[in-house]
Amino acid sequence: MAALKLGTQIVMQIFVRV
Repeated sequence: MAALKLGTQIVMQIFVRV
C-alpha cells in the first residue's frame, strides 16, 4: 500500500501549505 501512504503524504503537505 505504498501508493496509499504516498497519497497521504501529499495530502499532509497540502494541509501544511494551506
